Amino acid sequence: MKKSVLKIAAIFMALLTIHLQTFATSAGTTSSENDVVVNYDETEIYASFEEMNDLANYLSENDATYADVENYNSALVENVSSSAAIALSNGSGEPPFISAFWWGCIFNLFGLIVVYVTTDSDSTYTKAAWKGCILSGVLYVAWAIFWNVVGYAAWF
Repeated sequence: MKKSVLKIAAIFMALLTIHLQTFATSAGTTSSENDVVVNYDETEIYASFEEMNDLANYLSENDATYADVENYNSALVENVSSSAAIALSNGSGEPPFISAFWWGCIFNLFGLIVVYVTTDSDSTYTKAAWKGCILSGVLYVAWAIFWNVVGYAAWF
């Protein structure tokens, strides 16, 4: 009886703490923060894309590719990157933070996708991520078989 009362009291206090934190966070915002979000300057957003618009116009008018413009070391591509995964890229063409093998081993298919996108589908990194996926799958199956055998032996 004492354990169940303590468990219920602990759950109630945890829920109360979460509720109070949520209420304090929502009540603590100031009007200046809301004004920044609501009253944004649209011209600032469009100005930030002017370089991209200039590059797109040049490419469409001259029937050139991004690689052509990049080879000529044009001023149009100084602050423009062709990488779609710039947020996760470290600039060296390698997977971010850890090696490709560990991305595949730890995160399985999600890690494989991250490696594929951030390395621009480099086959050596993708193969390493596949090896990590396969190894983690084999280890998972071996672990499951082991515990099923141990559990079955303990049952009888």
